[in-house]
Amino acid sequence: MLIAGSQSRIDLLLLKRIGRFTSVSSSNRETDAGPLHPDHRQRVLGDYVIEREIGRGGMGIVWLARQQSLSRRVALKVLPNFATLDRTAVMRFRREAEAMGRLTHPGIVPIHGSGEVDGTWYFAMEFVDGPPLGAVVEELSLRQVDKLRGSFIEEAQLAETYPALREPVAMGAGNAYVRSCARLCANIANALAAAHRQGVIHRDLKPNNILIHPAGRPVLVDFGLARDEQDLGMTRSGEQIGTPAYMAPEQARGHRDIDARTDVYGLGAVLYELLALRPPFEGRTAAEITHQILTEEAVPVKRLNPNVPVELAAIVHRCLAKAVDDRYPAIEAVELDLRNFLTGRPVTAQLPSFMVRWHARLQRQRKSLLAAAGAACFATIIAVTAGLVDDRGDRAAGMRTLEEAGAMLMRGADVDRARDLYERAAALSKAPVRVQAQRRADFRAAFDTY
Repeated sequence: MLIAGSQSRIDLLLLKRIGRFTSVSSSNRETDAGPLHPDHRQRVLGDYVIEREIGRGGMGIVWLARQQSLSRRVALKVLPNFATLDRTAVMRFRREAEAMGRLTHPGIVPIHGSGEVDGTWYFAMEFVDGPPLGAVVEELSLRQVDKLRGSFIEEAQLAETYPALREPVAMGAGNAYVRSCARLCANIANALAAAHRQGVIHRDLKPNNILIHPAGRPVLVDFGLARDEQDLGMTRSGEQIGTPAYMAPEQARGHRDIDARTDVYGLGAVLYELLALRPPFEGRTAAEITHQILTEEAVPVKRLNPNVPVELAAIVHRCLAKAVDDRYPAIEAVELDLRNFLTGRPVTAQLPSFMVRWHARLQRQRKSLLAAAGAACFATIIAVTAGLVDDRGDRAAGMRTLEEAGAMLMRGADVDRARDLYERAAALSKAPVRVQAQRRADFRAAFDTY
């Protein structure tokens, strides 16, 4: 049923506002006992006949509806009745529709149209007839994570429904479960990259905002908290945006100036939960979770699931770095490292030093006294290996940025922009002396002075 006795009065008010109820019986007149209960009537909003609720969030309620003109099912997101009194809420809702309308990618739910009827704002999206990733994780959470061996879709007993999500024969490290989690997040990263290229930052990545499409691919939904870089005036400084358990530290602090690296953190939190079957931080209240995000390190994912290879753990924890400059510089770099992991190639991430020390300690504890020396040697090899996996990708990006800055000066382009590029090149390349020397030379060549 669309409305149950336990649902709030707000839902009924929303339906009445949508409502211009059309009776499904031969007469739409009221009975002697009073008006018909909404359960017995169709709810019509413009071209859409509402069938049932399928989701809700802070920025709207999503209904399964039938578009009459095209005879197709859609997911209809409607701004709640009370929210229409808030001008900012209406603007956010409209901006969400406009931002989604610019995005075209198989991993992002497409929007069919938007509008307003009698003061009720809505937009229609493709109806993805599949479960949210959060429901799959919840099902798996009843199991011991270190006992999961098949792909996540097989372990959830959904492989017959979504055969495309079966994990192929391994080419790199890890069992089918951890590899399938990495592959899923690589595909999500690809969709996020398409959004970032259009200036849209999701800001609310979590398993419940990722649906499994019948074709067997993950689909991003709910851009209600997204930041549109074409409209930067919607978020106030000090305003927390996001779901507490998945917020990046800068979101938890209420910073207004965030960038795409916030989604890097969010994707890392999703991958962490897939691998550990719990989010990076847990608490009884939002305030407790926020405090942990700001002051504590996440429990090493490898401690919760020993089957996670060191390389994949390094990717997760680089995404979850508290300082934005310690994360991947772009979501494309996350996807590249995940695909490198899946194909057995080196990754650019390395474990934080405290995790390397913890991993060595764990290995020693697992060995008997007879094998203690061998365990210590193995831990040392891991630490050295992690140290050798440097940030070559970042250094190469820094050199490209340095070349771009020099070219910009020679063209007589924006000098302030060029200075920003030199600073970015110094940070990425980790060779500030070299960048500074090249900067002086470029300025002399361009302006014959410095």
